[in-house]
Amino acid sequence: MILFLYLIDFVKFTKQFSFSLKSDGMKKLLPFFILIVCSNLCFAQFTSNDNYIGNWTDFNSWTTSVPPLTGINSDVTIAINGEITANTSVEFLSGTLSVNGTLVIEGNLALGEGADLSISNDGVLLVLGNLSSVKHVSIEANGILMIYGDYEFMIPNGKGIGDSGFTSDDEIAQVYIGGKVILPNANKIDDNFPVLEEKTGEHESTGASYGDILDLSKELPEVFDSYKEIICGAGIDPGSIGSAQSFCGEGNPDKLTELTASTENLFQWFFSTTSVDSSNGDWEEVLGATGKSYDPPLLDETTSYYREVHKGNGCVKNSEAVTITIDDAPAPVGIFHD
Repeated sequence: MILFLYLIDFVKFTKQFSFSLKSDGMKKLLPFFILIVCSNLCFAQFTSNDNYIGNWTDFNSWTTSVPPLTGINSDVTIAINGEITANTSVEFLSGTLSVNGTLVIEGNLALGEGADLSISNDGVLLVLGNLSSVKHVSIEANGILMIYGDYEFMIPNGKGIGDSGFTSDDEIAQVYIGGKVILPNANKIDDNFPVLEEKTGEHESTGASYGDILDLSKELPEVFDSYKEIICGAGIDPGSIGSAQSFCGEGNPDKLTELTASTENLFQWFFSTTSVDSSNGDWEEVLGATGKSYDPPLLDETTSYYREVHKGNGCVKNSEAVTITIDDAPAPVGIFHD
């Protein structure tokens, strides 16, 4: 049975490397790839090299000099120690996946009924697609799980409630989900489906025990900056807005408009009476101001504005702020008579 499953894996493997069994080149390489499949059958554990940055399919990434398949059907242990990127989805139906270093999956991660996933202290798992799991995910202190897409609870063989969810050793779990939490049969998050079994704190943006990408950018800015290009894709240009204006005593400012275009079209305006730097200070949302331009109200104190640009799931960038200056009205000049 196991050999049959690996024959299936072999077919997947050949597709993964875009070879054809009918080609002459493939016929010459067939013994080589059979060796890889047999190695996956023989090896019970695959460990990536320490302090090594490489691809999942790169032979140099692994201490065994043979990469594991991206479709795991048998009881195999994979330990990620360096920084590994899988350029495709990973299906892990049985075994243990331990993330001690960094693992980036540029697709979906499917964890089957026999699969365990653990993220160790300082381990980082970034799934750019969706994550689905039957069993729960164990996250040690300082371990980070980032899912850009959805997290879907699965139930074993379509029955029961399963053991899906997360446990975290951190006071506020470093779990960030950009999409939705999908529960089977339209269930609600409760004792059966807690998402995080040890709920010890809530994130600001979601108000839940797991955060979103916006929470990630605020709570772990260094981590977010490290993976920003991966998470958000091409860079965000917020464009520029204008223009600064000055009044005496009070004034009704002209509309603030876009001077140079942004790469995105989702906006939120902010204002402050104490800060002129859009990256620091105390700023408040202008309620309902989500357009490309903004028309400020009558002002009697100096106020600054900036426009925040969104690129989905918490990927944002701020324009430079512009300031509407309200100078003190001059004291009236009196005419006095003796």
